[in-house]
Amino acid sequence: MGMIEYFDALDKNLLLLLNGSGNQYWDNFMWLFTGKLLWVPAALGFIYSFLRKGWREGLMVLLFIVVVITLCDQISSGFFKPFFERLRPGHQPVYQDMLTFVNNYRGGKYGFVSSHAANSFGFAVFTSLLFKRRLFTLSVLSWAVINTYSRLYLGVHFPGDVLVGGMIGVIVAYLLYQLYDVMHRMLFERFRLSRPTDPYKGEIPWVPQTILWITVLGLAIASPFITIG
Repeated sequence: MGMIEYFDALDKNLLLLLNGSGNQYWDNFMWLFTGKLLWVPAALGFIYSFLRKGWREGLMVLLFIVVVITLCDQISSGFFKPFFERLRPGHQPVYQDMLTFVNNYRGGKYGFVSSHAANSFGFAVFTSLLFKRRLFTLSVLSWAVINTYSRLYLGVHFPGDVLVGGMIGVIVAYLLYQLYDVMHRMLFERFRLSRPTDPYKGEIPWVPQTILWITVLGLAIASPFITIG
């Protein structure tokens, strides 16, 4: 067996291990966690935290976050998926009776790489570098990990899809943060539009962080009583 075949087999065996439990509680939890609507309040909390430093500072950060997520999404969905054309698990006949698919959801045709993982880790790493607070970093990276794992639980990605997607998110976020730092120094310090060199460094983003915790806790409590599908 060649190296490629070995890693492909390992990838598929790991998915069988990590895929959904068939437990209604976790089906509900992961189905809602992986969605976008649930995180709208947290997103509004982040916008508030960015803009409270001033509209110029806030708009610059928001612009960079939009670029981070757009690049992550385009690299994963616009380049990798059509280039490699690796079918998602739910579109491979061999897995039809081996995996658990919540609400029979199987995702689009191709799955390498996961845009969910790329976007989640891109956002998490960029904001972690921005605030540089250990507790916030732990919180937002934990959110990214669970959001990424939800794609395995639902059976719409292989582990390799989310691993490479997460790596893309980390790299894009790191590089764009370096660009943000340089541009901030050039624009804000040179033209004296802002005094602090790094205005968000050390800031505790209590509003979005608290909303994030409350959302996860609320979902954990409500999952037994939710009907999905």
